[in-house]
Amino acid sequence: MAIANGKLKSVFALKVGGTDYVTDIVSFELTSDEADQDSQTFAEYNAGTNRKWTLTVTAAWDGGSVGSLHDYLWVNAGSSATFDIAPLAGTTSTTKPRYTGTLRIPTRPDISVEAGTDATFDYDFEVVGTPNKVTSGTGL
Repeated sequence: MAIANGKLKSVFALKVGGTDYVTDIVSFELTSDEADQDSQTFAEYNAGTNRKWTLTVTAAWDGGSVGSLHDYLWVNAGSSATFDIAPLAGTTSTTKPRYTGTLRIPTRPDISVEAGTDATFDYDFEVVGTPNKVTSGTGL
């Protein structure tokens, strides 16, 4: 749903490894930080290659049932997968881009549950390289 100024109001979907986990995801954040490097050239610095990207998600934990994001991460720890963050419906455009790329699943996710509360977990994916900003085609 668009709000008055035409911006999207939190109607995004997230696919990991080709599967849409919109029913599991509570929130996500795609960020870049300065990469740890012993040395770099001026060309690398000017090209922005001194950045590392992370996709952080908060997701519902349902006991790790088959088909859930938690289960996917548990089974695929140590491997790589594609990701696709897109407007939930409609066509991708310059005003509604999607972001794609490859991420690494470094470890199995944590399990933390507190009585009487909704169970969620936080997970940090390591993005391989730089995410792609896609401005044409169809969304998820």
